[in-house]
Parts: sequence; C-alpha cells; structure tokens
Amino acid sequence: MTHVMLTLSTDDDQRRLQYMDSKDRKRRAREEARNNVESFVYRTQDFLYDDIVELVSTEVQRVHLREQLSETSDWLYGDGEQAQTEDYIAKLKNLQ
Repeated sequence: MTHVMLTLSTDDDQRRLQYMDSKDRKRRAREEARNNVESFVYRTQDFLYDDIVELVSTEVQRVHLREQLSETSDWLYGDGEQAQTEDYIAKLKNLQ
C-alpha cells in the first residue's frame, strides 16, 4: 500500500481545507443536535407509559406531552429535515 502525502503549497489550498473542515464540523453539530431531539422524543414517549409516571401525573398532562412529542416527531421528519442546528437546539429546549 502506498501512502500519498498531501502538501498545502498555497494559501488557497489551506483556505479550502479550513473551509471543508468548518463545513464538516457544522454538519456534525447539526446531526448531533437532530439526534438529541430524536432521542429525547423516543425516550420520553417510552417514559410516559411507565406506571410511576401515571401515579405522579394527570392524564391531561400526559396527553399534552404526548401531543408535543408527536408534533416534534412530525416536524423532524417533515420540515425539520432541512432545519439548522439552532432550530434543533430550540426544539429540544422547548420540550425539556
């Protein structure tokens, strides 16, 4: 196996590499934020069916939270597909 060394001989090459690194970091942050919302929705939906939750909450509270989780899930797989990192963070904060 031969290894090829890449050298950055020009400022343009360095700028391109920095740009690609920046885009990659932003993409990963966006994916992580989306995953956090999705995970929270699924965990909380499961949690709502726990017997203990039924003892310490009202049906109205559980229904309200289920509706919020359902709306968020619909958003994730609809308009949220193209959302920005900040949108996901705001959605998660709103649910918490």
